[in-house]
Amino acid sequence: MEQWRGKYALVTGASAGIGFTIAEGLLHNEEEILALFKEIQTEFRHADILVNNAGGGDYGTLTHQSTADWGKRLDLNVLSTAICTREALNLLEKNHFEEANIININSVAGHENIAVTGPGFNFCSGTKHMLTALTKALHTELVQKKNEIRATLRSPV
Repeated sequence: MEQWRGKYALVTGASAGIGFTIAEGLLHNEEEILALFKEIQTEFRHADILVNNAGGGDYGTLTHQSTADWGKRLDLNVLSTAICTREALNLLEKNHFEEANIININSVAGHENIAVTGPGFNFCSGTKHMLTALTKALHTELVQKKNEIRATLRSPV
């Protein structure tokens, strides 16, 4: 753990309770995310580690979920991660930092087909696949910049 001493980390999300409610509310609102990163810039200049852990899913078949339900899943599972990542990278670039870790936490639904995750998880599984694709593309983009900023994906078994 010595490698993390003196580093600044931002971890989004929580799995239940007050932390989940706060994270879900914050991460549905781009203005709140931007305000958070403005505070990070003022206090710390950057984050050495960004763990995008916010996410969730609603059970329901594609034909029985509303467009609003889909919007919530896209906001929480994809857009919040993309916005947090973009803002973290902008702070790193602005302050000339070339070493950091971006870790996106996903679920098995981002790697397996619908039959494995179960019926009624269709749209959520789609957003998790989007997160997998986004992280892989970001990893490639960062490697091409030849710095020490890395994007990785972690998924529970």
